[in-house]
Amino acid sequence: MAVGETGLDYHYENAPRAEQRRAFDAHLALAARFDLPVVVHSRSADEDTAAAIRAHAGAVRGVLHCFAGGRDLFDAGVEAGWCVSFSGLVTFPSYGQRELAGEVPRDRLLIETDSPYLAPVPHRGRTNEPAFVTHVAEAVARATGTSASAVAADTTRNALAFYALTP
Repeated sequence: MAVGETGLDYHYENAPRAEQRRAFDAHLALAARFDLPVVVHSRSADEDTAAAIRAHAGAVRGVLHCFAGGRDLFDAGVEAGWCVSFSGLVTFPSYGQRELAGEVPRDRLLIETDSPYLAPVPHRGRTNEPAFVTHVAEAVARATGTSASAVAADTTRNALAFYALTP
């Protein structure tokens, strides 16, 4: 069980930023109150998301879901002890996620597809599906200097721990 997906999305400006921040802060407080992890979406909102993570550091554990942010948001999450999850974006050569994937502590690394969006190379531009997570694992393996099977084992163990699940 977790709180979320929650977070901040300023890309399309579909909701007032102040209202998004208020709701996000309430979700972080709820996660802290019930000792639940929080799944955080952040798009075009790195500065405010990083500030919220820092404001709740030590009180909330979370994951930066479908990580698409920059260095400051990445650092805020890692410094707070959060997990970072990479999607098909990590396979896009020009996106810059591979370097950051290589810096996540192995016990806090997650992967995902974010289906039906963000299909990884070689399926980019098509509808994404869960089976394509193998391409994400392969890209993360290259970034971390390990094997796709090691990434799969690590991220499975990490997901089970993060969500307090038993295999």
